[in-house]
Amino acid sequence: MHFAYMDEAGNTGRRCDDPAQPIHMILTAAIDESRVSRLHEHVRDTGRLHLPSSCDDTDFEFHGQDLFSGRGCFGEIEPSKRIEIYDDFLRGLEIAEAEVIIRGVEKTGLAERYSNPYHPHDIALMFTIESWSAWRKRMIAAYYSLPMRQKRLRTLH
Repeated sequence: MHFAYMDEAGNTGRRCDDPAQPIHMILTAAIDESRVSRLHEHVRDTGRLHLPSSCDDTDFEFHGQDLFSGRGCFGEIEPSKRIEIYDDFLRGLEIAEAEVIIRGVEKTGLAERYSNPYHPHDIALMFTIESWSAWRKRMIAAYYSLPMRQKRLRTLH
């Protein structure tokens, strides 16, 4: 079983002409459930390392936009240090051996191509689900082919 965390960026509703957010994007991190606690501890440790006075607050969260722009609890932190925090935080994906799926829609092109397009989120989510489904099929195929490969190797001996 896998835990999938999804988050979006660039959601301006049906408005496709916002120059500050030209792409609607969904990122999914899929993690085997046995590794979720490892990722959680890594995130907490990253918070304790870089924001010891804030990370134990019950409402503390790493918000990418706040970290990027230096707002909220990241307000007094220099850009180079914030990049270091990003690196440390994202290292958790490697530790958890996460599969990362990123899918997006270029909203201006969508509006130019279709007179009444679907909501960009719906399209990005559809692409995400298609990618997730293909990834799961590869995982299932690899899982079921493993015993056959092991059996063939034993036959060779």
